[in-house]
Amino acid sequence: MDLCHLLKKESKELYNTMKIAQEIDIKLQEETLTELMLINLKSSIQNMGLNTKIKQCNKSDEFKTGTDFLWFVGSNKKKSWVAFYIQAKKLRGDQKYFLKHNYKNKTGNESAPIIRQVDKLIAAAQDIHLGNKDRLKAIPIYCFYNYLNDETLKTANYLDVDDFRHISKEKGEFSFTYTSAYHVCSLLNQAYPPIKEKHRNTFSFSELKGLPIYTLFCNTNTNQSWATGLFTAYQNVHNTLFGDRHSNFRFFLSHNEYIFQELPPFVESLIEDSKDTSGKYDEKDLPSYIMVTDED
Repeated sequence: MDLCHLLKKESKELYNTMKIAQEIDIKLQEETLTELMLINLKSSIQNMGLNTKIKQCNKSDEFKTGTDFLWFVGSNKKKSWVAFYIQAKKLRGDQKYFLKHNYKNKTGNESAPIIRQVDKLIAAAQDIHLGNKDRLKAIPIYCFYNYLNDETLKTANYLDVDDFRHISKEKGEFSFTYTSAYHVCSLLNQAYPPIKEKHRNTFSFSELKGLPIYTLFCNTNTNQSWATGLFTAYQNVHNTLFGDRHSNFRFFLSHNEYIFQELPPFVESLIEDSKDTSGKYDEKDLPSYIMVTDED
């Protein structure tokens, strides 16, 4: 899949951008990195002759979904699509991630519960109707922008298992990694000793068990659709990383639930620039961006 090599290239360019910013003491925020990545990705994909469309939605809607962008990959001809609901985070200078992000109630009701971003992300991914008559599910993931030092990558022991030995431990290729949102949820549920009522919110690179995003797209089985290849790659990785967990946190996914035959009608109208689309932005629980990569 050409996207494998393209995303590896884009990861290295992203690393160089973060390196320059570090050298001239400019702090790049997650939103800026996401926008730069999407601009470069769309331009590069189009130059390869692949069909990708990106639509910017109302950024305030991230409050509703806990999501930065929603990425559909698939084919109408093969009737095979998969979607990823994605929340982006940035590695701090101390090589840690701060993952606690709570949404306060906006109605002024003090008794209303405060909801975690990770829970919103997972809930949104469990039901992405967007005009479809059936319930559709997306795979919820966290993506991380990383400017790693040598020691951080060297001590990432989870990469030493046989399934991941083929992945180069080059810092540039680890500038854009992903992990399961369910794994993030389980980390945030951990108690912060010695106060049992308090939960952890800061985690190391190794604890997140992130893998380069490009590895999802390196399926060499040409008989599979892109959607099936992506789903299989994701499933295999997370069975390896989290298969020994208690059943509540095993994160195993069913092909029948996550591979669907067509794009939701609202997304179809969005990418086709239908005249009645723009007025519906505020009526839908949309992320900041929607991206569609079409195999056809």
